[in-house]
Amino acid sequence: MISPQIDYIFKALLGAEVNRNLLVHFLNAIIGSELATPLTTVDIMNPYNDKEYLDDKLSIVDVKAREIVRELFIKLKSSWSTLLI
Repeated sequence: MISPQIDYIFKALLGAEVNRNLLVHFLNAIIGSELATPLTTVDIMNPYNDKEYLDDKLSIVDVKAREIVRELFIKLKSSWSTLLI
């Protein structure tokens, strides 16, 4: 069995356009209680966060998605998913 906690597997499962509904269900399960209304759809975006200044480091998240009013960055940790909203 392959663990979904492996970055590559996590990205393949939740960062692929064909699995957008899976991402919506995952996000609602994790952060749904904190939202005024559940997510119904998201747009999956480029996971690279461009540098604003020459000295900045390039940051890459596992999955980056945007909902109508919120931008969601998902970075998988060794045993927890950290969601920054």
